[in-house]
This record gives sequence, structure tokens and C-alpha cells, in this order.
Amino acid sequence: MFSHFKYLIIGVLCFVTHTSIAQQHFEGINWGFKLGLLNNNFDSDVGPWTDPVALKETGNSNPFQKVGNIGIQLGGFIGYDFNDYLALQADLQYTHKGEEYTRASNQVYKVYSNGGSSSEEEFIRYQLRYIELPLAIRITPIRRFSIKLGISPGFNIYSKIKYNSWIEDSNNKLLNEYPFNQMEIDAVKQETDKVDFDYASPVIISGLAELNYNMKRGFLFISYNASFTDIFSVNKLNGYNYQTTDAYVSFGYGIRFIEY
Repeated sequence: MFSHFKYLIIGVLCFVTHTSIAQQHFEGINWGFKLGLLNNNFDSDVGPWTDPVALKETGNSNPFQKVGNIGIQLGGFIGYDFNDYLALQADLQYTHKGEEYTRASNQVYKVYSNGGSSSEEEFIRYQLRYIELPLAIRITPIRRFSIKLGISPGFNIYSKIKYNSWIEDSNNKLLNEYPFNQMEIDAVKQETDKVDFDYASPVIISGLAELNYNMKRGFLFISYNASFTDIFSVNKLNGYNYQTTDAYVSFGYGIRFIEY
């Protein structure tokens, strides 16, 4: 699917380049800013978090579940209007991407005053940050709606793994209260930590498609971005899979200024 998408984008860009050279009337420059939220997912499971052998070594056979990642996207853009229907646009944007895996702990539980309990949640988050430079054509078939198609190189500037764990909490006063003082339990508190994960590919190439709803000054957008290249520079690490692409859907608001 991605290969067809890639060829479509390349063909459209070639068409636009030819059209822009032949165009005799230049209408103006537009520029602005945009801000949005995105939901990002890896296209395959990575790491040992779903491998049965690795899970057995952790003492918890519950597999991790992939739950996605909510991030932000912000930046600016400049566009060249060839006419009322066709424009070329270049963006500079910061994108917060990643993936999260969660599972129920088999060692740490919440205990309630009525005697009930429930498992605490373990999580592992891949945190990736990019500076992206999308280049796209913008087609406006009718005044209110625009369609963007293009490519988006992304340059990795941050790559870490965040996870949680628990340590003993000897100062927890609930241990001295009923009914907890009648139970054979240890009080713990949650800690989170981050470690560097220096295997992110320095550059990834993605395709993008975006729909804009144009207003008097600003616009609403919904965008789909899918990488053609792997986001990690290794296919396997310690015997576990790290070969994956990623995709995200973003939506938000932009403001556009036009100069003639």
C-alpha cells in the first residue's frame, strides 16, 4: 500500500513542477503556523515485550499490549500560490511520536479497604522526537476545502525509553490502619525512569496526505503520515525485533497569512 502511495506522490509532484514552470501568473505567498494532536502507532511489535521467552524471564507471562501514543505537532509553513487552485507548501515542524506497551503486573496490586484488589499496570514507552520538513502540493478544488499530498523527511532529535517500577515504601501510614495492618503485605510506591535508546534512524522518509477546511483566516486540518523507511537503525537487538515503520493521524488548527 505504501509503495503505491509513494508513486502517486512522486507523480503528482512531477506534474506540479511542470505546471509551475509553465504558469505565467503568480498570485502570492502564504505563510502561517499550525498546532495539532496526533495518535501514533508502530506498524509491528518491537522489543521483547511480546516475546514469550523474554516474558518468562521477567517472571510475568502476561504479554504487553500495544496502546499507541498521543503526541503533539507544531510548526510553521510557507506556500507559493500558482493560482487559486494550486500551491506548493513547505513546512518546518516538531513532532512528538512513539509507542506505548502496557500489561497487568503479577506482583504489585492495589488493595482496597473492603478487601478487594486489582493489578497495577506496568508500562514501557518509546519516546521519539523529530524535526520534520514536509514538502507538498496543495490543491483547492473548491474554496472551503484543500488537499495536500507530499513527502516528509524527519530528523530524529530525541530517543528514549520510559518505564515504571516500584520500590518499598516503609513510610506508608496505611500499614498501621485497619484492615491493612491485618494483611501480610508490603507497601510500595511507583517510580518512573528514562534510559537512552540510541538506535533511532537519524532520518526517516514518510508520505503524507492532508485535508484542510478553510476559514476566513485559519483552517482545520486532519493529516495522515506513514513512513516508508524503518524508524530504528537495527532490525534485531539482543535477538528481538526492532524492524518497524510507523504511522500517525493528526488533527488541529492553523492560521494562514497571505501576501500579494
